[in-house]
Amino acid sequence: MVGITTQMVTAKAVTVAERPAPTRPSPLAIAVPLASLLVCNFADVATTGRLLAMGGKEMNPVAGWLIANHWLLLGKLAVVAVIGGLVAAAPPKRWIVPGLWVAAAVYAVIIAFHMAELGLA
Repeated sequence: MVGITTQMVTAKAVTVAERPAPTRPSPLAIAVPLASLLVCNFADVATTGRLLAMGGKEMNPVAGWLIANHWLLLGKLAVVAVIGGLVAAAPPKRWIVPGLWVAAAVYAVIIAFHMAELGLA
């Protein structure tokens, strides 16, 4: 075989540090943002009721249906309960607690918007 060269390739063994298995966050680390989410949902129901009493209109069709059928509070409680159940059943992940805080922050922004509309901010 003329003109063909062969080269020997050697591979070096590379060790990769294994990532430690995530540990489950403490119950308090989960309970505080979950409680914040619950309080924000109660505040959302209260401020939404005030805005509707002042002549406002609900723009979310799902929430509008819940309000028309007097299920808004129960629906909000059910959402928080489902989130809590999913967090409890989920394998330990690093993003769960920050995700709860993000959800609570989103609701806090909604409450701030409602408070501004009510003139209470």
